[in-house]
Order: sequence, then C-alpha cells, then structure tokens
Amino acid sequence: MTKNKTKMKKDRIIQWIAALRSGRYKKCTGALCRVIHSNRYYCCLGVASEEFLEEADILREEIRVDGQQFITFGDNRTNLNSNLDDLLGVARLEQILVHMNDTEGKTFIEIADFLESKVQEGYFDE
Repeated sequence: MTKNKTKMKKDRIIQWIAALRSGRYKKCTGALCRVIHSNRYYCCLGVASEEFLEEADILREEIRVDGQQFITFGDNRTNLNSNLDDLLGVARLEQILVHMNDTEGKTFIEIADFLESKVQEGYFDE
C-alpha cells in the first residue's frame, strides 16, 4: 500500500475516534443503528458507517424487522459494509470491535482508546 493510502486510512481512523468521543452518538448493541422513538442509536461500527457514508458511497435506508426500526448501510444491518472496510482497513478488527461494543459493553470512549492504541502501534501502517 502506498504511503498516501496508508495516511488516508489513518486519518479516517482518527476521524472515527473523534466521532466516538464527540458525544454526538448514542450507543446501541446488536445492530449498526437502531431507531427508537425517532432517536438513532449506534454501535461503534454504525458510527463509522454514518461518518463515512458519502465517502464509501453507501446507501442508507430505514427498515422495519419484527416491529423494530433499523438503519441499514448498504444492505448491512449488523456488519460493516465492504466499501467502508476498504476505506478503513479494519476487517481483522471487526469482530473484536463488535465484541467490545455488544458483549463487553464498552463505552465509545473505551473503544476509541482501543482504536487509538492500534494507531499508535502502527496497525494501520500496513
């Protein structure tokens, strides 16, 4: 990978970290984005999906499943869209992030700290 593409990935990860820390997003589990009483709740991957929606050329759509309302990103309700994964380069981290968000109940701040540690380790320099 060229240095320019690597820098762009790192810049996007840093933007995602800032979004997770911003307080703009309410947290949910089990889906990229749930809509409850007109309020949107996101998992950590949903925050990335929302932040890079246009850049990844992802279609966002509201759907209803079993009486619940969700936002899908490129037909994905629970997984990162492949376009977005290409932009961020987090495929190997996706299941870890889902586990942190859904199973361990980590806050967005804790998840941001984890991603920041990966940036500092050079994980996104590959």
